[in-house]
Amino acid sequence: MASNSTAKRAASTAPSLNSQLPYSFLGSNSSHSHDNGTGGRTYHIPNYATRYEKRSTQRTRQTISSYANDRTNLISVTFDEDRGSQRITIIFILAILFITAVPTWMGVPSLSQHYGPFKTTERHSGESNGSSDLDSPLDHARTIDVQQSQVNKHQLQSQDKTSWNVTWSKPEVSQTCHGFGTRQYTANLVNLPFFASWEDACRNTPVVIGGATYIHPSACEKGWLFGRVKGRWIVKSEDEVCLPHWGTPKDKGCSSAGSQRRHFEARLLRLKDGENRMALCWTTPIFIHGRPVPKPASCREGIWGVYGVWDVEDAAC
Repeated sequence: MASNSTAKRAASTAPSLNSQLPYSFLGSNSSHSHDNGTGGRTYHIPNYATRYEKRSTQRTRQTISSYANDRTNLISVTFDEDRGSQRITIIFILAILFITAVPTWMGVPSLSQHYGPFKTTERHSGESNGSSDLDSPLDHARTIDVQQSQVNKHQLQSQDKTSWNVTWSKPEVSQTCHGFGTRQYTANLVNLPFFASWEDACRNTPVVIGGATYIHPSACEKGWLFGRVKGRWIVKSEDEVCLPHWGTPKDKGCSSAGSQRRHFEARLLRLKDGENRMALCWTTPIFIHGRPVPKPASCREGIWGVYGVWDVEDAAC
């Protein structure tokens, strides 16, 4: 009678064991694992499929556990735990290296030629046509300024087709004057296609500065870092800091005997600390004996500031 009740209890527990076996590692060998050397781990699991063929309904849980401890009845399962993440990491690093290296390989940092719409009109001291169209040094300096162009719709549409909707970032003004009555603005190209000609895109992309449209920059350059393209514009400035003036020119006599040239010097006034004083010296015009001279023959640093030197035509010399 006792044996019958034992058999019934074993039979009643068999379904619960069957439901647990596929999800449990019974036996000490089932918990054993080791690194297989390829970034994964190998687990040894009892082969319960073989056990089901030999098991009788009268075996107990202890018998099943003993079976799981038998190494001859184990199977090995390998899990590659880190291989997928390692591959993703390697692909990501290679992509970053490719993006960084290709722009550098395609073109070294370079400065393009002067493209700008800037025209310099100079009248040398020895040239005279009997009349002067320059009423003041400031009027003469403004002839050096950029030509502000009105771009019609047809030009803008044709440029959009060839520039792939490339635009400029917000132009930034330099902290110092570029020359007399001018400042420099810089901006970077945005949305430039990877394999596009950076020089063509830079030349043909207009920009708006101070409400005026400029079709071409004065210069384009390409840097090392990710091949960034920068444009430069020289724009008229009414800032008084960029409008210095000369002191009274001093007559230093004839340059040399028979040269027919008279030597004059003057000090540049109203210079701000930190400005490019030599650049302002070379671009600031002057009137000598009522004749406009667009720039000095040379500039030098003196005790009291920057001095300009002129050799003006004089038949008396």
